[in-house]
Amino acid sequence: MRHLSVLILIWVLLSCAESKTTKRDRFFFQGNEAIADRAWEKAIHYFDNAIRLDPEYALAYNNRGVVKVNQGRAA
Repeated sequence: MRHLSVLILIWVLLSCAESKTTKRDRFFFQGNEAIADRAWEKAIHYFDNAIRLDPEYALAYNNRGVVKVNQGRAA
């Protein structure tokens, strides 16, 4: 019975954890908010975090590129 309780507790804790996609999206939206505030370095930081979580997330690459163009650092 004790093992069952432990397994249920682990299942509950894991189901409450934030998914990788949710974290990626949160970083992406924070990056967009930083763009709106013209906080370029902060925006790059958020987009880099989104890219680390999902290296195939094209929107984060695009928005990071927009920030770099606004900074005159396009390369």
